[in-house]
Amino acid sequence: MTTQAKLTNTQSAILKAAAGRADGNIEPLPANLRGGARTKVVEGLPARELIVDADGHHLLTDAQCGMMSRNSTPRCRSPL
Repeated sequence: MTTQAKLTNTQSAILKAAAGRADGNIEPLPANLRGGARTKVVEGLPARELIVDADGHHLLTDAQCGMMSRNSTPRCRSPL
């Protein structure tokens, strides 16, 4: 049995916003997320296999896109 680590409110908001974008890109990030906090939040997502780096863009994985869209039609499609 595996357990998932909890996401911060900021990480959750970033993933939800990315799921609503056609390409699943997490950018633009919230304007209030700057400096070290921005780096820490973004670095925590690929470590959990929630996003991937594709040519300098941070995109939701296909699996994450589907999970974020469980109750609706997925809008994002990872180009990977």
